[in-house]
Amino acid sequence: MHWTPKGELIYKGKNVKNSNVLDLIKSLQTSSNKPHPPGFDMFLQGLSEMNFPKSFIKNSSLELDSEIKKEEISPKRRKHTNAKSSEWFSFPNTRRKNESACIHF
Repeated sequence: MHWTPKGELIYKGKNVKNSNVLDLIKSLQTSSNKPHPPGFDMFLQGLSEMNFPKSFIKNSSLELDSEIKKEEISPKRRKHTNAKSSEWFSFPNTRRKNESACIHF
């Protein structure tokens, strides 16, 4: 699972049009009556394939039993590798000049 520079999901080599990484993460964290954003099902499937722990998902309205494995502990440690630049996101508008925040999956 990767992202375009514009924040669109790339799942199994295919770009999910109109998806947005921030919308997908927000749907994991907050309950809403609105429909899930584009690519949400693929995003959950990708998280499941990565053994993403269910305990990190705060949206109680999600039916996660079949979508995310029930891991209450962190996944097994993986060998550390440096991420490619396309796998990182910078949000320069939310920080002071010369300072940025990054998210990596």
